[in-house]
Amino acid sequence: MFDALGSVAKVPESFEAAVNADPSSFDARESAVTFYIRAPSIVGGSMRHAYRHVDQYAKINPDYAQLLYVLIALEEKDLPKAKALLAKLPAESSDPVLDQMIAKRWLAIGLAYLDAGQFDAARAALAHGVAHGAPSVAGQSHWGLGRIAQAQGHPEEAIDEYRAFLAFDPNASGKPAEEARASLKQLGTN
Repeated sequence: MFDALGSVAKVPESFEAAVNADPSSFDARESAVTFYIRAPSIVGGSMRHAYRHVDQYAKINPDYAQLLYVLIALEEKDLPKAKALLAKLPAESSDPVLDQMIAKRWLAIGLAYLDAGQFDAARAALAHGVAHGAPSVAGQSHWGLGRIAQAQGHPEEAIDEYRAFLAFDPNASGKPAEEARASLKQLGTN
């Protein structure tokens, strides 16, 4: 068992090497930050290291660094902070990758609020995910909006949202698609 821990303990070194090889790489930074915020401390996880990486990256690419601060806030379950950080980014940019990443973070915030039963905050965040126009994110956002409408007793709105979700991928599979189809059936549609 201790040999396995020794191997896992080398993982942070790999992330550090990737960041050092290309300090401007968002993928390398995001991977390192994700490791540091999710790994147990026994194998090198550390919020301090995660923040250090984001602080350094903010000097290189402030908008993308903001996405990493949002990721940390989500991990810390601080949804108001995550929402406030994300709201500082532009509603639209000339960078389609940034727009997609912003949409993904709004989706994550919206689903976290939904899981917490905070429907108004979830609805607002998911609406941002739809507005950013990334098709896969918009579809998932419609699924979340359908869940909210159904939970709040608005069947027509729920039907519209579930249909919008399935319109993005009519052959979708997995838990969200199964739930959407089951909900549509329960709500009296085919």
